Amino acid sequence: MNRFRFVADHSDAYPVKRYARFIDIAHSSYYAWVNGVPMRAARAAADVELAQQIRDIHTVDNTYGRPADHRRDQSRTTRRPTDLSQTDRTDHAR
Repeated sequence: MNRFRFVADHSDAYPVKRYARFIDIAHSSYYAWVNGVPMRAARAAADVELAQQIRDIHTVDNTYGRPADHRRDQSRTTRRPTDLSQTDRTDHAR
């Protein structure tokens, strides 16, 4: 069991700060974990959707390899949040 999950499951008995001290985690880390739950759920859903798209592509077209994948990827316009943050970092480095 995740330490943060433990605190979330038992936070009705004692304050989060007390559990954090006992388990040796920063209570601010716990709150960051709680606030990140929707983003992790959205990312998991996006991963499931992407995996389904890949399966659909490979059932229709059994062409494997970089050129075929590249052509298909160029037709998709959606980018993942991590891709955007990586391009932002490279743009600022100039």
